[in-house]
Amino acid sequence: MARIPPRFGATTLTLALLLAAALPAAPAIAKMEDGEKEECENIVELEPEDSEWSHVPASIFPADGNADSILRINPNDSADGSLDSPGNTYPRPGDYGEIVVVEDSEISDESIPAITRFTKQNYGGLGGEALTKTYRVTNVSAAPYGQSVGSTYYPAGSYPGSGYLFTRASSPNPSGNISFSFEGVKVTPDDMPVYAYFKITLTGRADDGDTATTVMNVGYKVTVVPEPPYRYLATMRYDATGGTIDGQPTSVATKVVGPDRVWVDGSVDPPTSVNFDVTDTIPVREGYAFLFWRDASFFAGGDRRAMYRGSASTPSQDESPLGESGRYVNAFELQDDEGDSTCSDPTLYAVWDKTCSLSYDAAGGATTPETKRSTFGIDWGTGRSHTEKDLVAAAAPVREGYAFRGWRATDGTVHQPGDTVTLTTDRPDETLTALWEAKPDTNEPGGGGTDEPGKPDEPDNPDNPGEPPAKPDNPGTGDNPGTGKGSGDDPSKVVDKSSGNGGGKSASASRPARAKSALPKTGDATLVAPALLGGSGVLATIAATALRRRRS
Repeated sequence: MARIPPRFGATTLTLALLLAAALPAAPAIAKMEDGEKEECENIVELEPEDSEWSHVPASIFPADGNADSILRINPNDSADGSLDSPGNTYPRPGDYGEIVVVEDSEISDESIPAITRFTKQNYGGLGGEALTKTYRVTNVSAAPYGQSVGSTYYPAGSYPGSGYLFTRASSPNPSGNISFSFEGVKVTPDDMPVYAYFKITLTGRADDGDTATTVMNVGYKVTVVPEPPYRYLATMRYDATGGTIDGQPTSVATKVVGPDRVWVDGSVDPPTSVNFDVTDTIPVREGYAFLFWRDASFFAGGDRRAMYRGSASTPSQDESPLGESGRYVNAFELQDDEGDSTCSDPTLYAVWDKTCSLSYDAAGGATTPETKRSTFGIDWGTGRSHTEKDLVAAAAPVREGYAFRGWRATDGTVHQPGDTVTLTTDRPDETLTALWEAKPDTNEPGGGGTDEPGKPDEPDNPDNPGEPPAKPDNPGTGDNPGTGKGSGDDPSKVVDKSSGNGGGKSASASRPARAKSALPKTGDATLVAPALLGGSGVLATIAATALRRRRS
């Protein structure tokens, strides 16, 4: 902005816009038409508020032109003292008007509409009846009648009077308009009110031709204020870029600042830039993690290191998505563009990273692995998220009586612990479900090998009688124990392979060894026939020997 000259010396009242009305919803970006810039200021000058300019908070003049309604004071009121003598206090509240005038400027209070009439009682002589008549104003005169500061009265014509203001009165005839002017000389004290007084004289004529004159004293409480300061409104925006901030897609931040410099002659240098503290409000967006705010030049050849965050919400530098090259910045410098050919964008834009997760369903397992949450990461060349993310499948859970067979994804793919699981932006959230296979019950029949004496575990495989069968449907052996048909599968009856029966093989590897170790048991039906046959042979031999001896 160019240097701005002083606003005024002694000027009349100029109405100003209220600050609230001056606040724009958002700064406009310049529109280029025919090579000319329409609007490009990010920092604009604010007009002072009405209360800061010279103004008339309370006029003494009525709105109907009736002089009877003019606010007036009684200079000889015994309760308040006399204006013409020391010791007077203040006019009674409600009996006077109010004026606020800027130092070195002037303001007036004028009777609009003009004073056109007044009433007055006339007495019809000794013993006559008092009559109240209405008189049309034919002549008006008004003049200053002094000033007072606290209890000190300064008569009209004394110089410099109170020293705080000059007053004038005018009453051009025959219009009937009365005007009182106030020029601020120096700022009035806060603890001692200053009053200015005037005398009004009205002459009028009644309908019956009777004439009358009325005199009234009026007063104002006057406050002289310093010239309003130059102030400038800077406006920036936050764009949540697909998310929301405080429930809205965008947010506006404003800041009122003074000039960069005030010169002796009253001229000023407007601000060329304004610093904003970055908001600590974190925007939200479904399925995304907020990283930081960026300026418009971030992906357009600007500073690719600046990550804007509020001071109270700035992460550790170790968490920087840009690594060591990035730097968190807590203030945004808004540039003014007056006079420039191009406009800077007064907006910070949210930078998002798409989230992903890998969760688990233990399907009855004792423990469920924690969900792994991550983000896809960003291609800082384009500002877009990567399309894939690799995560590692968790360790196997535990379930009593079951063997873990893997993690099954929703598409049916089975992953083993430690496998890479690839997530995509189209399907960023995956759940792996545990697959279980029941273990054999060792207390049920069919859980082990045969216990028949002298019979191998696998008679059909004499070369390796103690090894598991080649097919899993042999009861008691293989990858799926306890699920075959038949009986004799109790694994608790299989001899330990480490028992020393030659080469680490099971005890059922040799038929003679198995037969030799099988001792007869009481009540074993398989021993009855051999015993009878053996006994018969012995008896026959004894009988033949005895017969031969007898014959000889």
